[in-house]
Amino acid sequence: MSAPAEPPEDSVPHLRQIVDPVPVPLLPARTWTHEEWSRIRRGHEGRTMEDRWNIVVDGRVATVWRSGIVRYEATFEPVDGGWWIGSAVTWADDRDRSPADVYWSDEYDGVMLEWMFSGIVLGTPDADLQRRLHTVIEPPRHRGEGLPGLVLHTTLGLRDAR
Repeated sequence: MSAPAEPPEDSVPHLRQIVDPVPVPLLPARTWTHEEWSRIRRGHEGRTMEDRWNIVVDGRVATVWRSGIVRYEATFEPVDGGWWIGSAVTWADDRDRSPADVYWSDEYDGVMLEWMFSGIVLGTPDADLQRRLHTVIEPPRHRGEGLPGLVLHTTLGLRDAR
């Protein structure tokens, strides 16, 4: 039996790395259990247009990317009872790439990181995380009206995360 053929080079994503990293100031306060960390370490591969995010973990560093651009690098640290994000960086100019009407805040990156691991990899977003997601992504001109589905779809690839 012959060895499987290598994939064509153009089928392997060429990721644009974070060139001018900015520390994420408000990291998720969540501690993931050892079992959850084991699942997170396996990463996530988006397989459809709606499933936009990809996560690869090398050692303790999780790289979160979409559309060929690395959006976050988060370093997990062991703590009593599990793992948490000890540090993370994002693109300095990522704010210019965001959907129109989405106003960035320090809280935005922390909530997005928690969503990447809890909501996307583990598939277990709790009600508080969903509420915080809606708060940080909701366009200011629509505050109090409920998050338009288009913003959820363009940001996360979700029709609704409630």
